[in-house]
Amino acid sequence: MRNVLERLMFVLTVSFGLLAMVAALSVRAAEEQASSKFEDPEDGKFDVSKYLDTAYGFLPVLAPITEPAVGYGAAAALLFIDRPESDRQGKGYARPNIGMIGGLATENGTRGLFGAHIGNWKEGRFRT
Repeated sequence: MRNVLERLMFVLTVSFGLLAMVAALSVRAAEEQASSKFEDPEDGKFDVSKYLDTAYGFLPVLAPITEPAVGYGAAAALLFIDRPESDRQGKGYARPNIGMIGGLATENGTRGLFGAHIGNWKEGRFRT
């Protein structure tokens, strides 16, 4: 059991490290552009709000579990952020659709899978 958790923690640590390196390279490349999505036009300082307004795609999420009752562990999830059809057609802003799937494991043998969806259905008439 402990060997499995050690492997899981190693994989999560390596994945997080690679993700941090990619993020750092992305920020550096963005800083080199004149009209950067990561620069506030008013004061020229680092700002991610413009990037978050236009970001769509996959987002990996890693979270440590440190609850003493269940032991150490980790939760990992993959989010997919999608532009609604009305936003794609230029009909104004619409809240993005977000789908998520993930799992967790802890030292005492707790295992779990989860999923969620937040989005617009039936051309924005029904929201979840």
